[in-house]
Amino acid sequence: MTVRRFTVAALGICLSGLTSAPAQAAVSPKDGYAVDGAPVLHFDVVPYLWLPATDAEFVLGNGAQVDIDNGVPSISSLLHVLKGAFLGAGVARYGHWSGVLDIQFIDAAENKGLPALLPGVTRNLKMDVSYVRVAPGVGYQIYNGSMGTTPTTLDGRIGFSWLQLDESLKLDQMGPAGNTRISDINHNSGFVQPWMGLTGAVYPWENWRFQVETMVEGFGVSGGSWGWGASALLTWAANDWLNVSAGYRALHTDRKEPSSAKIRSVDVTAYGPMVGVGFSF
Repeated sequence: MTVRRFTVAALGICLSGLTSAPAQAAVSPKDGYAVDGAPVLHFDVVPYLWLPATDAEFVLGNGAQVDIDNGVPSISSLLHVLKGAFLGAGVARYGHWSGVLDIQFIDAAENKGLPALLPGVTRNLKMDVSYVRVAPGVGYQIYNGSMGTTPTTLDGRIGFSWLQLDESLKLDQMGPAGNTRISDINHNSGFVQPWMGLTGAVYPWENWRFQVETMVEGFGVSGGSWGWGASALLTWAANDWLNVSAGYRALHTDRKEPSSAKIRSVDVTAYGPMVGVGFSF
């Protein structure tokens, strides 16, 4: 329900932008300003395809540790197993102020063969982790000037994020008697935590932008949760409403659970290339 409310809010922002006054080009240090310098609404909505390598570490209630370590998937493996990730970002600017909405989805799985306990009897551990993050926030443009002769901007942003983590560990044993489920552990948790970050951008040529973002979240709230994110993104504006982006992004979250939980903690890191097509209005 929480994700649905955020989605409806995001659509509302986008629809309201259709009636706003026209701003500068799709990629410009003057986004959020009219030609005469007056503040106007400017919207960017960008969905991304993301192919991340995924590392996840589970610590069980008895202290045992298991890991997922998946390299960057190929296009063919993504199409076959539908394991990958999605990013979506939206920014609404009005002068120095901005509103942001960031959405990520990660789904990773790994099957691990374990050492046999008896001759002719094999064991397999299947691990799944699903991560959803919805993070609205507000920003203020700290600097809008130049670095040498290159137009440069710097924004500070704060907000909160809603995260949903789902993990499962399934242990199967295969032998003369067939396949037997030995253990089945499932756990999920949803929580809210604050975040803050910086976004810097340079505009080396007309219609081009290189942007770097950094973010840290959690700060030990909600059971000791922490996280961070970083990205580098190059964007080219094909015209005043369509732009194409390519870059690299990394995300990390560390969630602690009570010592009585079957899965005591989960640590997830995802990193890899991304490409997106955005719309400005």
